[in-house]
Amino acid sequence: MKRVTKLTKVIFLSLIMMLPFTMLLAQVDTTGIDTVPLPTDVFDLFANFGAYMGSLAGLAAASLFLSKIVNSWSKITKAWIKQVVSWVIPVVIALVGTFIVKVGILVGQPFWIVLVSGAAAGLVSNGIFDIVIVKQLLNWLAVKFGKKQ
Repeated sequence: MKRVTKLTKVIFLSLIMMLPFTMLLAQVDTTGIDTVPLPTDVFDLFANFGAYMGSLAGLAAASLFLSKIVNSWSKITKAWIKQVVSWVIPVVIALVGTFIVKVGILVGQPFWIVLVSGAAAGLVSNGIFDIVIVKQLLNWLAVKFGKKQ
């Protein structure tokens, strides 16, 4: 028999306690949420880079596309390395688009907001969260930790 440790019980209890929170977030009105198609090729991505940086959904679509290309070009075989690549790419895209190319919704935002938004796009592109939930979390962070006007 498998031994149940105290840590296992704590993790299980934490997940059970988070269930009502996720159910509340799932009841959000999704009208007005933008959808962005995946780029058809690399040229499409670079030609419409500003459009992909114009929303969190676009950033997630671009990162999903680039992650697939990088993982196939580099011939990565280990699953955990592919996962790391697909988590790093959205953050890099957000940083490059904001501070070097200077396009998109994150221009003029502090560095930590760009990092968190890139990580949030990684959550969406990896299928962990829905765009609606991530936008709500980002709005909550902006209200909680944003600059006072």
